[in-house]
Parts: sequence; C-alpha cells; structure tokens
Amino acid sequence: MTQLETHWVVLIEEESNRQQNGRQVLDWSRKVAFTDQEDARAEAWRLAHTHVPQHPYRPQRRQVIRHSEDDYTVIVDGAMSTFHFRVQVGESFATTLVD
Repeated sequence: MTQLETHWVVLIEEESNRQQNGRQVLDWSRKVAFTDQEDARAEAWRLAHTHVPQHPYRPQRRQVIRHSEDDYTVIVDGAMSTFHFRVQVGESFATTLVD
C-alpha cells in the first residue's frame, strides 16, 4: 500500500559559481516543515529579504521582485558584481511505501 504525504516546501535557487554557470538549490523546508501554504509563503517572503547568498562578496544592495505570492527573484549587488537568487514555494508530494 502507498500513502501520499503532502506538504509545502520553500526552495532557494542561487548561482553557485559564475565561471561554471552553476546553480544550487537549497530545500529550506528540510530545516522547517510547512503543513500550511500561508506559513510557507511567509517564510519565502522572509527569506527573500534576509537570505545571505553565497555570492556576491560584500552585498550592498538588494532588490526583491515578487512574481507571485509563491515566487520571488532577488537581485543582490555586491562591491564588484551582481548576482541573483530565486525563492519559491511549492507543494511537495512524497510517496511513502507502507507495509
């Protein structure tokens, strides 16, 4: 028998290394579980304004762009470069096998 578990996740996707065009996805909900979409949205908003990305070095300015209640792009200007990251809310469907 399978059991479908649903919960809300907050994902942060950021550039990990501009030279390699790398991206890194951080599943913030591994630290905090969200059973309610509104709680996940509130956390996404908070992270869009407070998350310290790996790049740029010495952030000086941040611009938060809201695409929807579940999706933000954040542009961070540093001393010598500009990077961006994305914060998104999604509904996760994990299937657990139950004996």
